Amino acid sequence: MRIEQVQLVKAPREQVFQAWSDYDAWPRFSGLFTRVTVAERAGNTVHVNAETKVMGRKARRTEKHFLTPPEQVLVSGETEGATNTTVWKFEPVPEGTLVTAVVEAELTGLTRVLGPFAKRKLQSLLCRLVARLGEIFGGEVSVGRLTWMPLAFLDAVPTLGWLHSLRRRCSQCPRNKTKTSFCAGERRSGTNET
Repeated sequence: MRIEQVQLVKAPREQVFQAWSDYDAWPRFSGLFTRVTVAERAGNTVHVNAETKVMGRKARRTEKHFLTPPEQVLVSGETEGATNTTVWKFEPVPEGTLVTAVVEAELTGLTRVLGPFAKRKLQSLLCRLVARLGEIFGGEVSVGRLTWMPLAFLDAVPTLGWLHSLRRRCSQCPRNKTKTSFCAGERRSGTNET
């Protein structure tokens, strides 16, 4: 399963990278991690033990981070029912920093059976994580390469009607506080399940 999220953060790349790699702050801004401990730090490699909470259920998670400051972080992670790699890129742009997260996850056990649901939940969590990183640097969240369109547009174009059913998923994203927009970035993933 592959998920990609892009976010424009209105701050210099070095500051954004520093905020991302402040592991003590993760529980305050991530919405996923309730506890994070750096188990080992050796050069540009960091081993992290964490506790996550998804839908009220807590789980242990281990991650290995290969830091290439301030350009990139390669994360290998493991939790009950899933392993994944995530590539975080921090690209300087005139408006600040373009943050890109690409997750490649392999689901196992019950998580695999719940595939489409697990993918939507992971999309929502990643969307919130990246958006909150943007909020650290000044409140308004910009969308980068993702586009947002009014739901009325979806209703007006019959061939895009199935996209309207994704409103519930997108409304969980903090960027859609009014519940009147649709995140077209999720549409690109090729899913149309509700």
